Amino acid sequence: MRKIFTLLIVAILATATSWAAEVTKTYTFTDKSWSATDESGNPANWKGSKDGNQFNVSQSPIGVQVLTTSGLTVTSPITFSNVKKVTVNYSSTKKAVGSISVKVGDTDFGTKNVSKSQSKVDFVFTGSGSGNVIITNKCTTNSFALVSVKVVYDESSEPQKTVKSLAITGEPTNKEYFVGDAFSTDGLKVNATYDDDTQEDVTAKATWTHSPATFTEAGAVSVTATASYGGVSASTTCPVTVKTIANTKETAYTVAEAIKLIDNGKTDVRVYVKGIVSKIVTPYSTQYKNITFNVSDDGATTTPQFQFFRNQKDAENTYAEDPKIEVGATVIGYGILKKYNKTYEFDEGNYLVEYKAPFVPTYTYTWMVNGAEVKKSVLKAGAAVEAPANPENIDGKVFTGWVTTATVDANKKPEYATIDATAKANTTYYAVFATLKQGAGEKWVKKTASEITVEGVYALITKDGKAFNGTIIDASGSAVVKGNGESTTDAFIFDSNNEATSAPEGTCELTFVKSGEGFKMLNADKTQCLYSYQNAKESLSWKAAEKENSYWLFYDDNWAYKQSATTYTYLRVYNSTFRTYTGNNSNEDMYFAQKVAGAGYADFTTIVKAAEVTTLANLAVNGAEGTAYQVNDEMVVAKKFQAGNKNYIVVKDAAKAVRNLSTPTADDKFFNINGNKQEEYAQNNWMLVSLPVELYNQVNEKSTVTSITGSLTEKFNVAMEAT
Repeated sequence: MRKIFTLLIVAILATATSWAAEVTKTYTFTDKSWSATDESGNPANWKGSKDGNQFNVSQSPIGVQVLTTSGLTVTSPITFSNVKKVTVNYSSTKKAVGSISVKVGDTDFGTKNVSKSQSKVDFVFTGSGSGNVIITNKCTTNSFALVSVKVVYDESSEPQKTVKSLAITGEPTNKEYFVGDAFSTDGLKVNATYDDDTQEDVTAKATWTHSPATFTEAGAVSVTATASYGGVSASTTCPVTVKTIANTKETAYTVAEAIKLIDNGKTDVRVYVKGIVSKIVTPYSTQYKNITFNVSDDGATTTPQFQFFRNQKDAENTYAEDPKIEVGATVIGYGILKKYNKTYEFDEGNYLVEYKAPFVPTYTYTWMVNGAEVKKSVLKAGAAVEAPANPENIDGKVFTGWVTTATVDANKKPEYATIDATAKANTTYYAVFATLKQGAGEKWVKKTASEITVEGVYALITKDGKAFNGTIIDASGSAVVKGNGESTTDAFIFDSNNEATSAPEGTCELTFVKSGEGFKMLNADKTQCLYSYQNAKESLSWKAAEKENSYWLFYDDNWAYKQSATTYTYLRVYNSTFRTYTGNNSNEDMYFAQKVAGAGYADFTTIVKAAEVTTLANLAVNGAEGTAYQVNDEMVVAKKFQAGNKNYIVVKDAAKAVRNLSTPTADDKFFNINGNKQEEYAQNNWMLVSLPVELYNQVNEKSTVTSITGSLTEKFNVAMEAT
């Protein structure tokens, strides 16, 4: 009886005891930071005590280069149970000397030496241990590259207890696929219930099958996913959408979508991709007749990039001339998806099917003089802005500069505007006039070397306005007899007219006296003369004025000292110091500030002469085109409209007596513009007025207007530009 009982116990244990399956896990390194993929191509990154020296693509097979005598340790991303064998593959050029050691958890699997006679080697380490695999690399000569690691270990493939049931929960992460893809169970979880009513998440241990195994047709597909574990299976149905990779110009992939396709292995297929040109990588080649550029979804270079590599005219032909593809253009291209190293791209031979030039905004620049418009330019962004000629004096007041406000404080010098070099915003400039008051002090005027033509008091200055302070220093900054000219701490502050009201503290005022073809540069008491000791660097110096027998002049686009009939030394600027050079193109140009008698201004204004007051009828008869008027009359807005980027109203004299010089005809129902003249009679009871938009928005048809100020632009049609 005892013997039978013993056998029964053994049988029960046999049904409950697990058996071990031998499993091999393979890792291949893909980056010097020890990134790796496993045998399924999934990321499985190791952790290194430090990065490798590089990902050595020059060796075959490629791997992470090791060059360290102190030991570089890398650790597996997961722990293993019952490890039996670890195989480390490395590559070298038969010049490396070092060692590779392996531990699993706390168990030492041994050390093997790397020798010069070996180039592509599998080191096999055996033992028995559990935990992380730890590999220590030492290299005392040259370098070797770690390529891959294989770990052989035992894994339980069956449960310790009997599985009673399985339950599948969750939803698949990916619900969109392409024809040819296989369903992914990522996102689904499997929970096992055992015969003792305990439960366990066995997602990582379960095996999956799904129907269909791969997608063969596009459309809505219902996938049956089946999980098996411990002899028990469970199924769930997952609806997904299947698409074809091939697309059309109208359904072109975005950059993000194209990158996702490539990351999912969809390369070597022809598709349409759209984007905004972010960078010209290789300009048009006249030799190869193609161009390479990047696009992104937003046109930025900091967001994911997709490259049109060696883009050509069409499927069969290269470009005959530069296609002038611009950054900012919107494009759609057709080509073969590819990834080269880390670059997502179209393979060469791709071509554009649509090109839209980048949008370039336009800006209006208006110039107002004494209340009248003298110039208006509509310019593309980035186009050069050209100011009109400076206005003539008006009633004794002189032009002093431009501002961007319609009025200025009469008793205060205005903040003059710097005229935009290129168009960048809608801008109106107003001419400022003032009363000139002579003898109101001194000022400094910035000049170039070519502008030095008369005697006077000058300061030598850098491009940013720092002045020579009279001290000669060496490279360390110590005062010397022969060296470089030191500059002031502060700088001249020049306005838009290149004028400054004062000089920075410590400025050396030089008196320029005519001599030969140029000038001597004398100090304040005219006892010392600034000269170049020799035709060499660091040769600026002072000498007694009576001993100076040469001079400085504008020569070869520079300020130069004449050493002899054929030798000139150039004075230029480096690091805010004034230095002599034997060549005319070293570092920065030097500038000058000329001290001149100042002129003060008073009574600043943008309107010198008030507009002449008149009536509508009188304007039609006696008005002069280009003259400013203030029309005081009771006028009714008969019509308002917009045309040619302008805002118009048509006003009609509302006085009881209609003041026409001749009888209007039946055609006088509409007011023509843009050069379409009326019948040849004076339209002295009608006026066409162009208004600023803010005024245009304040009036409506049938509104009554009692005063309009502006310039008469066309007398025949009585057309006025109102301000």
